Amino acid sequence: MPTAYLPSTFFQRALERLRLSAPAQPPVPSCGLGIDALPQGVGLLPSGAPVALAWQNRDVDWLWVHGLLDGMLAEGPVFILAEHASWIDQLLQHPPLPQAHAGKQLKLWLLRDGKANAQQSMAMVSILVELEQFGLDQTHALLVVVSPYAVFGPTVAQSWRWALQVANWARRRTRPLVFGFTAYSDVHDVLGPLRNLGSVFEHIAMLNVEAQNTTLYLDRWSTPAGPLFESRYGLEHTSARLAYNGSHARGQTQHLVEAPDQFEVWGTQAAVADQRVPPAAWKIVPQADDLLAATEGSLAATVLLESGPSASLDATLHLVHRLRLVRPRTLKIVVRETHDKLRNNIEQAFLHLGANRVVYREVGFTRLVRLIEDINAQAFTHTVDADFSTALGGFMPDPVRGYLKPEVFCTTVLSMLERTSHMGLNLVCCACSCSPTRAPGCHTRMPGVPRWRRDHCRQQCFVFMFSCAESDVGPVLARLFSLPPTELLAHKRLTIHVRTCAWDCALPGCRTGGLPDYSVHFTTRMTSTATSAAASAHLAPAPAPTQPVLPTHDPASVPVMAELTVKSARLHAALQEQ
Repeated sequence: MPTAYLPSTFFQRALERLRLSAPAQPPVPSCGLGIDALPQGVGLLPSGAPVALAWQNRDVDWLWVHGLLDGMLAEGPVFILAEHASWIDQLLQHPPLPQAHAGKQLKLWLLRDGKANAQQSMAMVSILVELEQFGLDQTHALLVVVSPYAVFGPTVAQSWRWALQVANWARRRTRPLVFGFTAYSDVHDVLGPLRNLGSVFEHIAMLNVEAQNTTLYLDRWSTPAGPLFESRYGLEHTSARLAYNGSHARGQTQHLVEAPDQFEVWGTQAAVADQRVPPAAWKIVPQADDLLAATEGSLAATVLLESGPSASLDATLHLVHRLRLVRPRTLKIVVRETHDKLRNNIEQAFLHLGANRVVYREVGFTRLVRLIEDINAQAFTHTVDADFSTALGGFMPDPVRGYLKPEVFCTTVLSMLERTSHMGLNLVCCACSCSPTRAPGCHTRMPGVPRWRRDHCRQQCFVFMFSCAESDVGPVLARLFSLPPTELLAHKRLTIHVRTCAWDCALPGCRTGGLPDYSVHFTTRMTSTATSAAASAHLAPAPAPTQPVLPTHDPASVPVMAELTVKSARLHAALQEQ
């Protein structure tokens, strides 16, 4: 296999300058992009302007490369200049290519030493001119396969010079000049340097694989109908070719332009239980688990599922996460509140795991239909981790409640503060100054009763609430204690600390400050639950058989608080000082 060397003579450089000064030829469509059924103008490679494509070494990427070369060879002979011999060896496993090579229709060249260095990157045009001396002419298309940082210069100015040289050389070509940039980790790593050379590369495309779905991403592409920017075309593939599946999204937020099933709705019977007859066009399945199989080939349909009771929240969260991982981003997922009122952290967890919208149960069905119609052009934009626990992150509280020892309380609260610092959840710590005459006989409606005296005249009760709005603190306390807050609190006094830097400053000191432990004052104790199931069902915790039964959860009221802890007045004073 021949190798391209750097020319060094004065005459070769003079010839290069003369050829670069040739009149410009306007870019015209040429052969295909190697993908079937793309919209008119999108699936064509231009001539007279360099084209930048990016791919990895996955099976689907090789389907694209094979289709690209098949289209280029159908229009005439092709030169390939590659950086690595191993890439050429794998390329020739496609049967038509060895035949084309044997028939002199395909010529293969390698860069010297198997890689492009800084000197070669500055003299890429010299290499291209040298290829002309060995048979490259106007009838040949040229594919240059290199890693992006191997050909760009070590500085921005040198990169610009390289790109301008290539653009000037390509202006007089009548067949395509294609740079195939190999990305070893993520194709988006190639976008940075290419976008900085946007005035040179008017055609930039790459292949993405997200949630087991393949898309052709056109960062920019000139077509006869006008330029395209940030456009995504969904692809389907067989054993031999890639083809457009009819799904088209545009923009960084992936605004859906069109898809065959864009207005299709899949729902569960429980999600439309309040309707005697659901809309005729909707497709209803008996159970939520049936949605995975039902939406197997969906591209941009809407999935409507119910949140379910508290006990089934974990399964619903897993289903939303699974759907988002295995379906295109253009699939819409709507969770409808059907039983217990969802706490704020559960609602945020649904949205974080892949749901496009959470609809409250107070919303009527007519309004629900309009909401589904409003989001038919949406696409999910966030990245979802493949591991469920990692994706769920800090949206669930630590599986602990009831009375905690002072040092355990501080450690637990600080841990939850750290986990949720970037999530925007409402975390509240309230200091209750309890009435000395009413507190001794007061007991809570939740296991783990916080009760003690301080100086025989005052009780300080500290309660930490995970994902609770400040405006809901009063109703939450009313549900927790057997006495109304107006009778329990001394002078109706309630000090509330929303998440502030004071917590981070005060709690570490309180953790080692020797605060009193009132464990002996409690006859019932709520032990920590180590399973994730208990954490996901914290809307309505199930009591142990020996513990008093909790009151029935009224969905119309504020949800039951998950964490209840007691601290001394010293913590309150430390927070106040901050």
